[in-house]
Amino acid sequence: MIDRPYESILAALESGVLRVTLNRPERRNALGPVMVNELLWALDDATNDDAVRSVVITGAGKAFCAGGDFSQMGGSGAPKLPPKGGFDDLLLALWGSTKPVVARVNGHAMGGGLGIVAASTFAVASTDAKLGTPEIDV
Repeated sequence: MIDRPYESILAALESGVLRVTLNRPERRNALGPVMVNELLWALDDATNDDAVRSVVITGAGKAFCAGGDFSQMGGSGAPKLPPKGGFDDLLLALWGSTKPVVARVNGHAMGGGLGIVAASTFAVASTDAKLGTPEIDV
């Protein structure tokens, strides 16, 4: 597995499973351009690494993913890694992954977080998990 300078996710390979942790618990793991880009890089690396047999995505802290990070909408948060695409590209990468992707939903999965869950191959949720699209009220 390639070691990348991730800022908002953690990626660790163990026994053929790439565990990707959304790592912005202070923002309830809300998605911004940096996190989306890093997820695209991690999925691409997983696809090209024969040692990776599956990918598990989870969230740090009490939330899986609160959806879009409104504070980053409008282009703030330039990624350190070269851009690979946007949120739509992430959903397509998850949906079309040649390796099983498991969403391990440890808490709220709202908006874009629900999109990640829906685009994954499998999803497993804790009894505390809540899934929804609250941005309709915003």
